[in-house]
Amino acid sequence: MKRLCSVDLSLKEKMDLKELYKSIDEDVALVKFNLIRRRFRRGGLTRKNLEKTHILIINRPTTRLLREEFIELIDFIDVGGTLILNIPPPKYLQDLGRWFEAFTDELGISLTNKVYYGIPKISKQTKLVGNNLSSHKAFEISCNDDPIFLKENGIKKYVPLAFIDDNPIIVFAEKRRGRFIVFCSNDTLKPENKNFISILLRLSSQRKDFLLEEPNKIKIGSSNFSISLQHTSLRNYFVTLYHHDFAFFREVMPINSIDDFTINVYKEIEKQQILSTPPTMEELVKTLKNIEFEKG
Repeated sequence: MKRLCSVDLSLKEKMDLKELYKSIDEDVALVKFNLIRRRFRRGGLTRKNLEKTHILIINRPTTRLLREEFIELIDFIDVGGTLILNIPPPKYLQDLGRWFEAFTDELGISLTNKVYYGIPKISKQTKLVGNNLSSHKAFEISCNDDPIFLKENGIKKYVPLAFIDDNPIIVFAEKRRGRFIVFCSNDTLKPENKNFISILLRLSSQRKDFLLEEPNKIKIGSSNFSISLQHTSLRNYFVTLYHHDFAFFREVMPINSIDDFTINVYKEIEKQQILSTPPTMEELVKTLKNIEFEKG
């Protein structure tokens, strides 16, 4: 079932809609689009508009946030909505007024004035692992980790989704019944990041946890080899192969065909030059047959 993904235009966002639509595969993301515009003197971020929205995208707003809009945005998240917020660079934040500052304070996020360049790395602790992100310039996102603040605002721990040089540039958090994703980059919502964005929206539309489940090591036959499978999205799994307790292979692999997947895993095992006897293909087949794979 597709969820409604609203793209806000009421805050005069810097938005190329054609480019945004090319950046998202609606069938993978499980969303359908809606536009929110300002109506005369009334703001667009009204309760009526937000009540029917599951996911809200605000991309680099340029005009002031009103007090009423601040209240509605907080309520939107707290009752179960997902906000994807691309904040403007620090030098433009004062143009958004004190209620936007109050809004980011409520979320516990801020920019550090530190801009980083390079190819981002996706966190291997999240279900977005295996996707590429080609953003080359982004600001570091700072989070308020004070336990009292988190408890008062109903925020669970912040989860960095992507890094440049170990600095978080995309951050996710759950707030009461909803969630938000924050970043500051002009390069993220682009067609070249279609897979990353579509999977991010899919996880949000299905209200799935962004963190990978704890790995469950499964012994392969009578050998000293083990395998763990952590579902990411669609038919993709983060696969870890171990010899004793040493992880010699950690990559995302699709499971479109169990036979092909088994062959690919066995090839990785065969590459290991060790003294102990590796498992046979038959042992690997038997091990994988006992695993129930997810499909979505």
